[in-house]
Amino acid sequence: MRLCIPALLFLPIAAGRAQWVPQQSGTDAEFRGLVALSPTVVWASGTRNRLVHSTDGGRSWTLDTIPTGSMLDLRAIAASSATVAWALSAGPAEQGQAKIFHTDDGVHWNKQYETAQKGVFLDAVRDVQHELIA
Repeated sequence: MRLCIPALLFLPIAAGRAQWVPQQSGTDAEFRGLVALSPTVVWASGTRNRLVHSTDGGRSWTLDTIPTGSMLDLRAIAASSATVAWALSAGPAEQGQAKIFHTDDGVHWNKQYETAQKGVFLDAVRDVQHELIA
């Protein structure tokens, strides 16, 4: 017995796939972290201490840096709203690179955590306080 499935059944699946569109961020930094909270709110973190976020689905981006006096590799980012986010810098702690920063207004960043313990290398961060419990 042969099973014949008309090709039209697959058409809605193919038509419903995401369409990726390149976005201009205003920087040549390499982005390492990304969080999309909704179709309109997106945060990204990257090299040379660069952060961007959008509140209009990527039509425009706000470029920011964390004022630390050094060029950090912002490896990961977590966010709970269009203004509240945490950014993590990766690298050897003994070289002053293991830090976590926080913003409540999407503009001003404050250091929340830092360690110089040899061998520590921070690599990821997430907002567990605002996650839904299933």
